Amino acid sequence: GLYRNAGNYKTPHYQSSSYNSLEDLENQNSIYKNLKYLPESWAESRVGTLGLSWIDDNTYLGVSYTHRHDEYGLPAHSHLYEGCGASAIGIDSRISVLKNYL
Repeated sequence: GLYRNAGNYKTPHYQSSSYNSLEDLENQNSIYKNLKYLPESWAESRVGTLGLSWIDDNTYLGVSYTHRHDEYGLPAHSHLYEGCGASAIGIDSRISVLKNYL
């Protein structure tokens, strides 16, 4: 098995801009912060493997199972912008579905 937990990337100088509200976003009133890391650049991974084999004079039989689970941050992603983005409409045989993509 494997387990890896990587924190945010460290940077000597990173200037992050953010908005306190939707009104600040519309008026372009951003707040700048100097950080020593890149926010939301972390990653966590878990892998597990199990295997079994049977070997005879003229026969080889084996089976294995692997499971992998990853979680990670998205740098430069803000939930303030969730209403923004491109939209695509997928048409089902019964209903129309609206999905947001960004």
